[in-house]
Amino acid sequence: MGAAPNDLTTLENALAWLGCSSDDVYGTLQRVITAVSTAIQNGLGRDLLKQDHVEVFDGRGRSRIMMPDFPINSVASVIIGELMEVSVPPRIVAPGSQAPGFTFSDKCVYVDPPYFFDKGRRNVQISYNAGYATIPFDVEQGCLIWIKAIMDGANYSANIKAASAGQTKLDFSFALTKLSNLTVLAPPTVLSMLASYKRVSPGW
Repeated sequence: MGAAPNDLTTLENALAWLGCSSDDVYGTLQRVITAVSTAIQNGLGRDLLKQDHVEVFDGRGRSRIMMPDFPINSVASVIIGELMEVSVPPRIVAPGSQAPGFTFSDKCVYVDPPYFFDKGRRNVQISYNAGYATIPFDVEQGCLIWIKAIMDGANYSANIKAASAGQTKLDFSFALTKLSNLTVLAPPTVLSMLASYKRVSPGW
């Protein structure tokens, strides 16, 4: 079994963390890497690597909105109005002057007066890119800790049935050649390490 695009660590790093020289004949470790990586990102409610997003929100009559995915890398467009008829330009700052528009931080998008996210239903649309260029170290470390807990509990054999993070449970027994009733919960340390990366509800 090969690595998946959403894997949060590599087979090489997992083998080093476990102190093993190679995966076994069943490819158990690579399967666990992919299963844990998927369970973590399902629990966080997001993919961590950077990608484009288009979000539509209800306006609240304020000048900023916290985006659900972060960190924000760029904002392509901000469109507001009941009919989505107003395209807000990027803020332009020149020596001695400033043209109003939108700007952003790592988590929020802002608009300058006279623009506002006027109160209304689904009257704000923001296209943006968010996420990480590489998997953050603490996320990978959390993934490795959970992998070790699973592999220790499985006694380094291909008999794992499911992995869980909070209320998220991923069944990956279909991919394995041997099964048991073993379920390994995410260690509390892992949940603490991942908490700050969870997808947020839009805030104002």
